[in-house]
Amino acid sequence: MSKLNELVTNVICVSVAVVLGYFAGEYHAGKAFEFEKIKLNNAATEKYNKLVADTNKAQSDSKERIKELETDAERVELNAKINIANMRSDVRNRVVRVFVPVSSCSANPISGDFTLVPDNGQARAELLPETVLDLIDIAADANKEVRRTNLCIDQYNEVKSMLDKLRNNKVE
Repeated sequence: MSKLNELVTNVICVSVAVVLGYFAGEYHAGKAFEFEKIKLNNAATEKYNKLVADTNKAQSDSKERIKELETDAERVELNAKINIANMRSDVRNRVVRVFVPVSSCSANPISGDFTLVPDNGQARAELLPETVLDLIDIAADANKEVRRTNLCIDQYNEVKSMLDKLRNNKVE
């Protein structure tokens, strides 16, 4: 029976060695998996942090550019107000007079018909200063709205440009 005992002992030892080897391999594989998972998490964290930094920089640059656009628009608005005030002053002081072309005509006293008289574009009529001031105000209001619209378009284009840059510079 000693051979049988020796065989059983060897089988038990081999079985224990196989089981221990299996668990040691699983433990090592688990550790390797954990290590790989940590590496992937670190890489993802680096990509995320770069994306956040790029986004923050793009937003900061865009806000700065929008502020520049607003400052330029304020300067243009101030210049427009000065020019309008100067035009209004010139019209009131009769430094500037505005004329429009007119056609002259003659009336037939018998039929009452009017006939255009050729004048080679020489006939003109002066507008009243109040009318010219009204025209200046209308044009000034229209120009002010155009400037506001252009500022809005410029701001939109700046934000769009920022988003395009972020989209095109994807973090790999």
